[in-house]
Amino acid sequence: MIRADTSEHLMDIAQILVSQPLPRGRGVAVVSNAFALSRVIEDACTAHGVEVRRREDALDTSGLETDPREIIREALLAACAPPTSTPPSSRCCPRPWPIPTRSPRC
Repeated sequence: MIRADTSEHLMDIAQILVSQPLPRGRGVAVVSNAFALSRVIEDACTAHGVEVRRREDALDTSGLETDPREIIREALLAACAPPTSTPPSSRCCPRPWPIPTRSPRC
């Protein structure tokens, strides 16, 4: 995960990534706080033959009582979890992997 604090920072990160070797595999997960922008990124990935792991449920950012870091942490855990055939309604079951107590550092 790479976090950009500003648009300029995002462009700097893009310049650095362009010169790096490609990661193994053909898959990617996009986690964003901007639904429309994440769809643009996913469409671009698909157009270039990259498999996008899409979440059927969008991040719920409407709850004012929810810490935004917790929302992103849950999204990252879901994106990194192995694919399962478990229906979304059973998400309340315990996870088979440890849940970090702190937000991931970027």
